Amino acid sequence: MGNKKKEEGKMKTLTLAALFLIVLSAGAGSHVGSIGLYTTEEAIDCDMTFTAFLPSDIYVMYFKSTSGPDGISGAQFRIEMPASGTVHFQGFETHPNIILTTGDIVGDGISVSYAGCTGTGLDLLLIGKLTVFPMATGDYTFKVLSSLDIHPNDPPFEPRVARCDLDKTLAGLLGGWFSTPDGSCNVGTEEKTWGAIKEMYKD
Repeated sequence: MGNKKKEEGKMKTLTLAALFLIVLSAGAGSHVGSIGLYTTEEAIDCDMTFTAFLPSDIYVMYFKSTSGPDGISGAQFRIEMPASGTVHFQGFETHPNIILTTGDIVGDGISVSYAGCTGTGLDLLLIGKLTVFPMATGDYTFKVLSSLDIHPNDPPFEPRVARCDLDKTLAGLLGGWFSTPDGSCNVGTEEKTWGAIKEMYKD
């Protein structure tokens, strides 16, 4: 019995070590931050209490990780809305420097292009403002996901940003989510990703 527990412990340790290496390699190669949803452009809070029949704004922000590019030229993502009929999408106002928008932000996905490299020297960059109209006071969750029409085989939390190089190389991000009335900011940093993996292997 004791030997079996030791073997299980060894297997957990080896599996955890392997996952750790995967996280490190993925983070070094492709992870450049996240796209999250917030109540303000300062990205301090990402939950609120919605009032029925009162329009509310949610800010879509690019958060650069320590390995992220210094500025981006575009982004590709979609937002998963709450159940149909509970919250109505009223519009998406993009950052003033965005000159081209294609697709549907709450459908298969949206692509936005800035007029050149934008956000240089900043940790946070506004992509746009989502306006929603709740039909009732209640609990709602919004998620940032990958664009289905452009990257149908991506993991669910993998929006993209375009780097500022000549080829506008796309880089995968983690997606954040916004909850009402009492959510927490889940912006998907490397540390939180590793923490989530450790939680899976707790006794």
